[in-house]
Amino acid sequence: MQYLDKLKKERSIDRKIFLAGMALAFIGFMIPTVYVKDEIPADKEQAVTATTSYDNYEHEEIDFLSDNESDDSDDLDFDDEVETKTYLKNIFGAASYLNRAPTAYNATFLVTVWLCTIAGIALFFITKSIIGDIIVTLIALAFGIASAIGTAPALSDEFGAYAGYYEEAVTPFFGYASIGSYLVVIGLIAALVGSVLGAAHIQPTKK
Repeated sequence: MQYLDKLKKERSIDRKIFLAGMALAFIGFMIPTVYVKDEIPADKEQAVTATTSYDNYEHEEIDFLSDNESDDSDDLDFDDEVETKTYLKNIFGAASYLNRAPTAYNATFLVTVWLCTIAGIALFFITKSIIGDIIVTLIALAFGIASAIGTAPALSDEFGAYAGYYEEAVTPFFGYASIGSYLVVIGLIAALVGSVLGAAHIQPTKK
C-alpha cells in the first residue's frame, strides 16, 4: 500500500503536463492528420479492362496500343494520362482509408493511439495515480511508432496497385504527415514528459 501511495500525484503540475499533451494529441486527430495522394488513370475502366484482357491473352488477342504507338512496342504504360488527387483526412477518414487489405492493421494502430488520448484525458479526472498515465502513454507511443512505420508502405505503389489504382511512394511519417500528425507527436511527447516527471517527483511516504 505504501508503494501505491507513493504513486499518487492527484492533479499535480506533472499530471497537468500529461493532460495537456493528451489533449493536444486528441485535437491533432480531429483536424487533418494525414494526406494521401492518388494517381488514377484518366480512363480507369479502360486500364482495368486492358489489364484483365492481358491476363487472358491466350484466349483473346486485344490491341492495347494507342493510335500513336507502333505495333512493335511492348510498353503497356498508362502513366501518360493520370489524374492526381490529394486528400486531407482526420482520424475518421484516415482509419477508413487505411482499412483495406492487406494492410488494414494500420487503421487499428491509428485508432488505438486516438483511443489512448481519450483514455489519458479521462484518467486525469477519475484517478489520483500516475500508474494509468504511464501505461496509456506507453501504449500510445508503441502503436504510434508502429503506425508511423506501417502506414508508409500502405500508401505506396505496391499496395496501391493491389487496391486497383496507382499511388506515389511515400517516406515514413514525413511523406504523409499533415499538421494534425505533428500535433499528435508533440502531444504524446509532452504526455511522456509529464509521466516521467511525475515518477521522478514522487516523494517518500512518511512513516
